[in-house]
Amino acid sequence: MQTNSPRSLSIYISLFVSLFSLSLLIITFWYKGQSISLLLLITIFILIFSVTFTLVYFTLERLIYHKIKLLYRATNMYRINKDFSSLELDMKTDVIGKVSKDVARWMVDQHNTIGELQERENFRREFIGNLAHELKTPIFSIQGYILTLLEGGLEDKEINRLFLERAANGVERITNLIMDLDAMSKLESGQVNIEKVPFNFIKLAKEVADDLEMKAKRRKVKIKIQEPLDREIWVSADRVKIGQVMTNLL
Repeated sequence: MQTNSPRSLSIYISLFVSLFSLSLLIITFWYKGQSISLLLLITIFILIFSVTFTLVYFTLERLIYHKIKLLYRATNMYRINKDFSSLELDMKTDVIGKVSKDVARWMVDQHNTIGELQERENFRREFIGNLAHELKTPIFSIQGYILTLLEGGLEDKEINRLFLERAANGVERITNLIMDLDAMSKLESGQVNIEKVPFNFIKLAKEVADDLEMKAKRRKVKIKIQEPLDREIWVSADRVKIGQVMTNLL
């Protein structure tokens, strides 16, 4: 029998009260010079023990049940529509210890949940900030190409097609960034899709450099690819994400 269970506690209290009462009774009879039979002492002991045990046991049961019910409701460990009459308490076991473990486990779960929510919020804030930053580059590039074409470059056969192709690449990049908005929810749920495809890394680097050309000129910066443009370096990776990484680094 566990010494920290309500039932064992009731037994110990009842034993103490019964023995103490019986001792007082014996001392009283002895002081008055009267004798008392053993059978009567046993009967009185059993009566006091039974009454005390019943009172203490049911008092502890109601008190513990009431406190535990409030605790479970306060911590929301039981659903609101949960019938608390179904909450079974085994008074022969360490009820308080079991509830303490449940509360400790609940606190750990809540701490982990809060930490996960904070991480998601930080990720969302960082993602939106990066997205806004990445959208500026292709938008400004497209704007620069279109203005150049409208200011006379459209009649220049050497640059009109080149600038239109670069503007198309910028539009494609914006489309990919917008698609990443949908991917944000997948990232939060741990479903990251990496679409590996073979592609020419030199060609991708050239496209990124072209997208940043207008912005680089405004900052008086020159972007140059050291590898010969006719060389091909083929890799297997997610082309869109690698392009985003290269743009962020530049």
